[in-house]
Order: sequence, then C-alpha cells, then structure tokens
Amino acid sequence: MGLLAESGTTGQIAVTNANIFPPALAGPIDGATLATGARAVFHYVGQTQKTITPAYVFVIGSVAGVGTQVAEVGIFSSPLAPNRTAQTLTKVVATGTVDDLTVVAVGGDYKGNSTAFTTAVAEGVHLWAAFRCDMSVTEPQLYYTNSPLTNAGGQLIKASASALTSYTTLTTTLAISGQITTFLSMV
Repeated sequence: MGLLAESGTTGQIAVTNANIFPPALAGPIDGATLATGARAVFHYVGQTQKTITPAYVFVIGSVAGVGTQVAEVGIFSSPLAPNRTAQTLTKVVATGTVDDLTVVAVGGDYKGNSTAFTTAVAEGVHLWAAFRCDMSVTEPQLYYTNSPLTNAGGQLIKASASALTSYTTLTTTLAISGQITTFLSMV
C-alpha cells in the first residue's frame, strides 16, 4: 500500500514515477495473500519532510475478488513512528470510491482511490497508507512484502474494522506476518 506523489497524471500509475513513495519498511515482493474481510491494514509510509498533498493510496492486486465490492483507502497519521506496539491513528482523509477489485490484469494491477485526494499534510507528520476490503464472496489477493521489519510495527491492522471513512481516530494492533505492498502517490 502506498501514496503517489505530487505532480503527475491520474489514471494508470507508472512505478517509475519519481513521485511514488514505496512503503518505508518494504522488502522485495515475494507472494500474494488474501485480504481478510473487514480487516483494515495500515502500512507506514514515513515522516513528511515538508508539507505535501498525497493524492492516491493503492495496493497491487494479483487475483480479483468476487462479489459485491466494499472497499476503502485512506491516509492516517500517528504521533509516533513504528515502535513495536499498537498505535492510535488519526484519519487525514479516506474514500470508498475505489477501483474495481473484481478485475485484475495478468501479472498484477494497481488498485486505489478513483479520484485524487486534495488534503495537505504538514511537515513532520508520520503517515500510514490504509486499505480495507470486505467483498461479499471472496476477497482479492494482494501482493505482499516479507520484511523482517514487519515486527517493528511497520504494518498495523484493525480486525473487524468499520469503513475507513467512518473513523476520526482508531486503535490498531501490531501485524506479525508479511506486509501488504502499498504505495503512496501525490498528484
């Protein structure tokens, strides 16, 4: 999961874009995992070094989900960097208008918010990219990274999460397995 950076175009996201920030704690992509229904995943992106306007949060789908789609992406902040404990996160912005997760291109496909976010984030903020999905039949499979730093708190989860759009703040738990790969983009 991640953010696409300022300046660029909407639509297909090119991984070579200099404004894409890969997850701060990611290792190489090494497999795919099922997103668990109604579980929100928060991936640490990093601390802002200047005021930025993140535009997109997206995941890389490897196998399409089945059924009615309920999904959200968002950007959350925390007062602390990953610290091997649960964290309380504050919503910066979130949306339920997400690309179709029932169709995935061969070899993987970027899926995220369909319309760019326009909320500015101040310098010095710890940012987390968020993804939640609860398909009516089968969850999509998403590429993940297997990083030894996962246990350092770089990925947090919220089991049985409500829609990301409904939160102001929420308390998460530490994830202890492979990290879903995310990217943060600003356009």
